[in-house]
Amino acid sequence: MGEINYDVYETPHVEGRKTTYHVRVTNSELIDFEAVKRHIAESSTASTGDVALVVEQLSKFIAKEIGKGNRVHIDGIGYFSIGIETDATDEAKTINATRVRVRGPKYRPDKTLCRELTDISFVRTPMKKHSALTTDSERQYILKDYFSSHPVINRAEFQQLLGMTKEKALRILREYCQQPDAVLIKDGSRNSPYYLPNYSSPFWK
Repeated sequence: MGEINYDVYETPHVEGRKTTYHVRVTNSELIDFEAVKRHIAESSTASTGDVALVVEQLSKFIAKEIGKGNRVHIDGIGYFSIGIETDATDEAKTINATRVRVRGPKYRPDKTLCRELTDISFVRTPMKKHSALTTDSERQYILKDYFSSHPVINRAEFQQLLGMTKEKALRILREYCQQPDAVLIKDGSRNSPYYLPNYSSPFWK
């Protein structure tokens, strides 16, 4: 099916415990919806407009049904449901409807989709992006280049761009949002925050 570049990363660990390592994909690119529409239109009788309409209605349908607590199964894609949460407590009686909130959509892939992912080869990347980006000046160069063509960045994009673990990306983002002279401004919802540059910070000069 394809070839995936990967690299090895040190896993953040508690002091005193043995160091462990994990792998992550390094050649990931965003395939936008325009590319999806073109691909489907070129391999079927549907137009790009048809694809856009179907996906729009499918998205609305899934949101409506999982918003009722139902699960939705799309053959070949998977199962969608809603995740809910509340603050941790040792007193069950303190939990009521006002303390329950939506965590976000949940997704479980269909077996058919999983079977499509068996014929994949792996190659260790020759790049060492994650080990090189350790200083503010190096991060500054990468972020300036990114924001020259993107208005905002989210945690996952920040993590991938700078080759960090999720924990380190969150820590750096918190540091970059601290006043005074915050490098980034946090915006968006609680469950889907994003970050935009604070161009008044010396970081961007």
